[in-house]
Amino acid sequence: MRHTTRLKTLIRDPQLLVMPGAYDALTAMLIAEIRAPVSINMVEGGRTPMFTFAELQALGAARVSGPVTTILAAMQGVKDALAALKQDGAPMSRPDRLAGFSEIKARLGADRFDALAARFAGPGAGEQTPPG
Repeated sequence: MRHTTRLKTLIRDPQLLVMPGAYDALTAMLIAEIRAPVSINMVEGGRTPMFTFAELQALGAARVSGPVTTILAAMQGVKDALAALKQDGAPMSRPDRLAGFSEIKARLGADRFDALAARFAGPGAGEQTPPG
């Protein structure tokens, strides 16, 4: 184990971890010690310091993910939309901040659902039958 002594020193002495580049060194040593592909999750607001994907690649990480990035972005988007709705009192007061309805239908594959509905509905489907 090439870096075991240096790694133990870094882990035991928290003062060393606040030095510039200490997390880079610690991360590089951990990746080197594992001797297998290393997967790293970067969580905004988590305990792990933030690195760019390029920095982690240079340190030897095989896979990097941002497991909550899109959830956090969506949550902020919902908060912003609700605040605008409350302030402006109208759903389309800021159309530049919204995806178009046709875009969401396309992303969800609504045309495929419509095609399936037409295929399986049979003759007379969708016609209203009078009550009674």
